[in-house]
Amino acid sequence: MKHDLTFGRISTALLAFAGPMVAGNLLQQMYNLADTWIVGRCLGEQALAAVGSTYTLTTLLYSVIIGLCMGRGAVGCFCIRKGSVWNHDTNHISGR
Repeated sequence: MKHDLTFGRISTALLAFAGPMVAGNLLQQMYNLADTWIVGRCLGEQALAAVGSTYTLTTLLYSVIIGLCMGRGAVGCFCIRKGSVWNHDTNHISGR
């Protein structure tokens, strides 16, 4: 199914793309909340401190990885675009 995002309302397309990201962030937050609750009740203060300190690092790594994937997708789409000057480099960028 193809959608042309150059026509129509911007807010509809923006919400369509932002919805899964927001849902993913909410699920990640719920996972962290449940993890903190279980570790705090069962394993004690030191384990809870370890879980709390790793959450920031995990969020940073996820954000960097998502950003790199989005950037790679943008470059790939630019190269695959019909009539692109870089059309011959598509196989190199996509890893084929």
